[in-house]
Amino acid sequence: MIFNVYLVFVLYLFNSLLIVKIQGKTPLISIHSIFHLNKKVMAIVTNSYLGTFSGRIGNMVIYPLGGQIVARTIGISYKKATNSQLNSRMALKKMNFFLQDIKGFLKVGFELEAKGTSANAFNHAFKYNRKHVTGTFPDIAIDYAKILVTKGKMPIVEKAKASLLTDRLKVSWDTQVINGQTHQDDQVLLLAYFPGENGKTRIFTTSVRRSAGTYKFNLNRSARMRNAHLYLSFVSDDYKSISDSVYLGEVSWDKVAK
Repeated sequence: MIFNVYLVFVLYLFNSLLIVKIQGKTPLISIHSIFHLNKKVMAIVTNSYLGTFSGRIGNMVIYPLGGQIVARTIGISYKKATNSQLNSRMALKKMNFFLQDIKGFLKVGFELEAKGTSANAFNHAFKYNRKHVTGTFPDIAIDYAKILVTKGKMPIVEKAKASLLTDRLKVSWDTQVINGQTHQDDQVLLLAYFPGENGKTRIFTTSVRRSAGTYKFNLNRSARMRNAHLYLSFVSDDYKSISDSVYLGEVSWDKVAK
């Protein structure tokens, strides 16, 4: 049996709600058949004037199957999670927490990677970094040394390092340029991330140029923010070219770089 939908068709079946909304008198879709599988609702969508449906909306997944567009609700699993699932869930949770905290920096750092694609800068950053975790559940940790907070085609800076002074931190790098790829007026991008339950970020986007060779700055000496992971990058003056970030190490006030 086929139901032609003209206004709003609402179906409540087995505690699942399916809403199809159209405008005007011409039906946008027809629901060919609806049935349930293990308390899941499934519908076959035909005669669509909106093109191909696919993806997830709330707890409903729409996908092609056997030449038809099928929509089904996502059931609840009562099975105990496997070790692999526990590892994956915690890894994704920790990576999302970290990247959300530096999201503002990632908008610049992965903007060029995202240009011309359907994904945004954060999505690209997550896709690249999601694999950089170590350990097994419940001892999952981010491998900060492998993280990229900027990604681009500009060659990475050489001989970059961080050193602790009496009252501040000093970052230095090689000022040599590569003809046509790096320039003396490239801008310094520096990120300091303080891990913990309440991760904190310090972003330094200054007028300091590659030609300076060094940059000195103060970090918060708070007892809750003693260690910082440092990342150094360069971006062209017109922001049309950016380098991969370089990890400078974990720096604390009683040690230089680990």
